[in-house]
Amino acid sequence: MLDYRYVSIKSKITGRNHIYRTDNPDRCGHHAFKDNSVAFFFFYNTSGYYCGIVDEFSSIEPNKDPFVQYYLLEVVEVPDRSCAARERIAMARTVRDVVKGAELCPEDKVICDKLKKVAKHCELVKNEDPDCTCPEGQKIISGDEGCCKFITKDGEEVCCPDPWNDQDGKEYCCEDKESCCTSEKSKGFVNSVFNNVKKSLIGKNCKSKGFCCPKGEVDGNESGSTTCCPNGTYYQGVHENREICCPNPYIRVEGKPFCCRDDFIYLKSFGMCVGAVEIDQKAERPEHLKTICSKVKSLPVLIQSRKQNDALKELNLTENAAIGLHIPYRETWGKDNFLWMWHNEKPVFTKWAPGEPDNQAMASSRAMEVFVMISTPNMTWHDIPIYNLPRHVICMFEPYQGIHVS
Repeated sequence: MLDYRYVSIKSKITGRNHIYRTDNPDRCGHHAFKDNSVAFFFFYNTSGYYCGIVDEFSSIEPNKDPFVQYYLLEVVEVPDRSCAARERIAMARTVRDVVKGAELCPEDKVICDKLKKVAKHCELVKNEDPDCTCPEGQKIISGDEGCCKFITKDGEEVCCPDPWNDQDGKEYCCEDKESCCTSEKSKGFVNSVFNNVKKSLIGKNCKSKGFCCPKGEVDGNESGSTTCCPNGTYYQGVHENREICCPNPYIRVEGKPFCCRDDFIYLKSFGMCVGAVEIDQKAERPEHLKTICSKVKSLPVLIQSRKQNDALKELNLTENAAIGLHIPYRETWGKDNFLWMWHNEKPVFTKWAPGEPDNQAMASSRAMEVFVMISTPNMTWHDIPIYNLPRHVICMFEPYQGIHVS
């Protein structure tokens, strides 16, 4: 007996898709299967829950968005439909394990053909990555070749062992792993050396008067000597003889090889960038604080020790602020029902004010106190209802690692 189901994966499934709003996220898989889709993704924001149905598979990439979850079709042969069988196949799976079921899929099913295309993709990813993703900067261009570096030529992506680009946005494929800009036949090129890495100003053969960098990099130094940085990042200085490049509005943490947003600070006890973000839209339920923090690519703060709780004083808050502890939507109120939004686990440390949590508002307004705020200056915690939500929520994110070597 074959069982068809969608399982959660860590990767991102790309391809042509359509998105629709749903009142019941549990139905996403039903709609995907009905549409013969091999995968779907799910996310929510303040306007509701959404399903994305992948109509045509393209590739598998690392999922860099913690607020979007992807699901892939799994076909498993089970002896029966008992709870034990379903529990056995409900364990977490890697993409490479999931696509093994393509061999069991009937030939006459459209959805099976799509699953076999995903399985073929995994075969071509020869680095044995369990989630079938190519190394950074590479992808599968054709159905017969493995992962490769690439450029866009005449509107089409083609494999290229040594891709470069100049600052007019054009890309070049250079032979012998040398820059298109270092040919001695070029006129007017100037070599510079930074940290023993040779870089060159463009000559005529690069068709630009700018600076030539490897593909995916640009001149990131807005003032001073030219320095190649990954697209969208800017030169922030040097740490232990290595260049630091970070995107705007991130700035380098003094003495460290990483950056935080300019309105956040780095707190050593967290190992994170931490800051207060304005709650500029109505939060109807605690999970919506995730959406507010996501605007600055962060999540509501997770506090795991007294040292971390005390460290929040360094934010110099002038008023109370919400934190990431909450009672999930549709759960009943209870002193032991508070969970952290980061991983939906119970707290190992708390600093409730005397008598808290108490769900006091329930008696007068029938509003459960499912949010938690930290109160200044004592940094104690209070459970609160939605109408007492403060103007800010404390968010945190991992520092942007700025070390860059061309």
